[in-house]
Amino acid sequence: REVLNIETERYALRSTSMFPSISYSINDESAVAFTWGVRAVGYGRVSELEIKNIFQDAVNNELAGKTYNNEFLRFSLFGWSEFGLSYSRRIWEQDLHRLSAGVSLKLLQGLGEATYDFGNFDLKLDSTNALEYLIVDLDYRYNDQVNQLVESSTFDFFGSSGFGADLGLSYERRLSTDASDNHPGYKYKIGISAVDLGSISFDAA
Repeated sequence: REVLNIETERYALRSTSMFPSISYSINDESAVAFTWGVRAVGYGRVSELEIKNIFQDAVNNELAGKTYNNEFLRFSLFGWSEFGLSYSRRIWEQDLHRLSAGVSLKLLQGLGEATYDFGNFDLKLDSTNALEYLIVDLDYRYNDQVNQLVESSTFDFFGSSGFGADLGLSYERRLSTDASDNHPGYKYKIGISAVDLGSISFDAA
């Protein structure tokens, strides 16, 4: 899991969980793999960083007695599962130089999408950090899968879907031309990739 503090007022969350996957070497030059994972991405923005701290139970004495007016707190969260079929192959080799390429095609199954917007945020804390008053406008939206879960405690794993792809190319400067020399196998390696190409269509609630 990775949290990126882009600015003091913006933040992002990325989470990836991998489940049992299978790989098979066809020969010395190529291999295939099946992968399964679940991912989530979140984005948010807060007009005053201390507002976020209040919701995170991180209130300290510096916030005591403060008043906030017309602030906002917004965040969106998307989750999906990925079923990938990958193929990689050595496409060129000469002496100690090796070039390999790979592609991964993915079936994407949306697990849920939700957005919350706390606007016109007015609040005041007393000298003991107790909340004196709180006024806020709340707007929210979520997709049909989340709505089904809330309304009937059922979940449609195939309600939203899409397709994606990853592409990659790598160059190796080998230590030896001996194919059995695989530890460590190369002096250095350089790679370039394009990942997370594609989209998911979430059905509206």
